[in-house]
Amino acid sequence: MTLTKCAKGKPNSVRRGWFLSYVMVLAVPLILCLLLYLFSYHMIVAESEKSYGSTLDQLRIDLDAYLTEIQQVQERVLLDRSVQKATNLVGLPDADGQLILRESMNSLSSIQLNHPNINNVFVALNGTNGIISPKGYFSQNVFFDLYCKNSGLSRADLEEVLRGSYPTWKMVRFQASSGAEELWFLRTTMSSSLGRSNATVVVCIRQDLLEQRLEQFQWDRGMDLYAVGMDGEVVCQTCEPGSNDANYLALEPSSNFAKTQNHMVLVQNSGFAGWRYILVLSKSLMLRNTKRVHLFTWLGLMFCTLLGLALSSKLTRFNYRPLGTLVDRYVPDQSNPQLMDKNEYEQLDYYVQKYYQERGDVQHELWNSEQTLQQYYLYSLLQSPHSAREIQRDSARYRYTKRPEYLDTFRRVLAYYLERLPKDLVPYWDMIFTDGDDEPRDSSSAAIAACGLMEAAKYVEPAEAEAWRKLAAQMMKSLVDHYAVKEGPLGVGLLRHGTYCKKTPFNTCVPAGVDECVSWGDYYYMEALTRFTKDWELYW
Repeated sequence: MTLTKCAKGKPNSVRRGWFLSYVMVLAVPLILCLLLYLFSYHMIVAESEKSYGSTLDQLRIDLDAYLTEIQQVQERVLLDRSVQKATNLVGLPDADGQLILRESMNSLSSIQLNHPNINNVFVALNGTNGIISPKGYFSQNVFFDLYCKNSGLSRADLEEVLRGSYPTWKMVRFQASSGAEELWFLRTTMSSSLGRSNATVVVCIRQDLLEQRLEQFQWDRGMDLYAVGMDGEVVCQTCEPGSNDANYLALEPSSNFAKTQNHMVLVQNSGFAGWRYILVLSKSLMLRNTKRVHLFTWLGLMFCTLLGLALSSKLTRFNYRPLGTLVDRYVPDQSNPQLMDKNEYEQLDYYVQKYYQERGDVQHELWNSEQTLQQYYLYSLLQSPHSAREIQRDSARYRYTKRPEYLDTFRRVLAYYLERLPKDLVPYWDMIFTDGDDEPRDSSSAAIAACGLMEAAKYVEPAEAEAWRKLAAQMMKSLVDHYAVKEGPLGVGLLRHGTYCKKTPFNTCVPAGVDECVSWGDYYYMEALTRFTKDWELYW
């Protein structure tokens, strides 16, 4: 049975199970990597939201500072003594009134000079029906002709705006004669005696300057910024007005992004009542920030999956090869119907059991056929690696059980052992070798066999016992004369030329303890010497 046939022809082949187990082991770190990616993805999105949220925070701080500056300008104008005097003038100003107006113009000019972000400051006097500005004192008609003639605003509209009552500041849009869009912030001053509005202070700023401030914070074209006034009207924005603006304006302020179908919206309140700032992000922009991580993560997962499958397949083939070799060698009839539903281990077990049943007389034939013994070399290593140890074991078995078959087995194993011995009675490292083979010896086997002979001699007739003791003495004399350590460094051992594990074409182990002293050889060597001096009592 070849490896390919076993993998494809047997649905319950252990190779298939091994491969699936490797894949399952691989799946655990892949799942962990996927969970880590999802966690990292959400962390990146959260950090991106924080980054954009900090942008809106900076915008709020900047525009609030601008609005605070406008409010401070209004308060300075309202608290200016010359302006307060001017608001009490009625009718055509006399000489003293002209002087008060001159002082007021100087004050407004100084205030505007100290605030370069302010486009214009003027005061509409209801008592004189005139307007004071840094550029002079004008009647409302002259002021209309100079600033409002081409704005689409009528004289009546202008008068209505300037004579309105604004206890708190109010913003109105205004288009100057030059075509520039302006924002007028109005606030009225009240007479404490009559409780009526004497004048209206107007601070003008250009709308394009406010939009430029917004654009400074628009570091990506995929985001839009809105500044919304106290009346819910968009004061300025970084994009063209669209159909979704009303949806954004209806959202309540929150510290978290609100999600729509295609956008993410963050709304924050201003420090001034009624004002709000809105940041709108397209979801594609947010995904763009995570696209590279997304791409590299999935490419990495695909690469690791393919690499893991390749390694799983390679490991499966590598680990299955020894088992496949055993199956090819010891399962001769792979088309046997009794084996169709069995895996490789069950097939081997089937033929091992069958072999035990048929062993009987065939075992003797195997012992005497070197060619057959080599054919079943690997199996013989697994079942009966050392005949010398069988000699010692069978004698111990008989001691405890007194079953005659153990002595019969002892005699058969001893006969096979003696038949394979070289002239000096010390066997080679495996019993398939005979006298003349250039292979290492195993002196430990001779010491073990001697112990077994001495033990078995206790349970047989005197003649046979004497023969076994004499044979054991010959083995030990050969060990003492030719294999015992008599000189050399201390700590090497007592018995040389022992073999623990030798590599062959049939046995792919790592060579270890070849032609060296081994611990069990020293032990049985000392036990055998002791048996010749006194009766030995087994302790197992």
